[in-house]
Amino acid sequence: MPRILTGLTEPSGNRWRGPLLASVAIVGAVLLSLLNHWEMTAEAWGYWFFARVFAETGKFIVLDRSPLYTLYLNGFRWLEYPTSVTVEYVVTSVFSVISLVALFKPYLGWRRGVLAAILWIPFLQQIAEPPVQRIALALQCWAVVARRTTRERFRVAVSYALLGLSVMFRATSIVILALFVVWDILRTLKQRGLGPSLALLRPRRAD
Repeated sequence: MPRILTGLTEPSGNRWRGPLLASVAIVGAVLLSLLNHWEMTAEAWGYWFFARVFAETGKFIVLDRSPLYTLYLNGFRWLEYPTSVTVEYVVTSVFSVISLVALFKPYLGWRRGVLAAILWIPFLQQIAEPPVQRIALALQCWAVVARRTTRERFRVAVSYALLGLSVMFRATSIVILALFVVWDILRTLKQRGLGPSLALLRPRRAD
């Protein structure tokens, strides 16, 4: 269970009660969403085809279609169709919803945060296709969560690592990465001023 959920505790209750209830609610909501009529897009089927080709040949036939996600799907292929598709949907969706809970919790509290995240499930199911987009979204959420730590350099490093990983899953995530870069540049200029900020870019001479 991600550490962020260990903070979902009630003031006078067991420290694991909050995370347990949140986990049950999230998994239950995702399983119930299977009853809704939904179909994978052609692109999603294409990723499963890429995964099969990799399993049989050991080659990535389309390098710009997230080889990392191709490897991820191969973790489910042994279950055979349609179980593999169903289990992958559940695992990916649970991971995505948990990331939304972590994002919402400081602003809404854990109960409302869980509820708000669950309300996103229909969007994730119908709009966020192929599922690789859900993984990219989840990583972006964790990148924001990572910035809440008190250690400035560590949180920025972890945040950019997660954003970079999201780009490896979905190339269009580079837009989000660029926005964070611009934001950090503007924030640095505001905090330190233009002169000191430019001084950081000057090469230093070795003694």
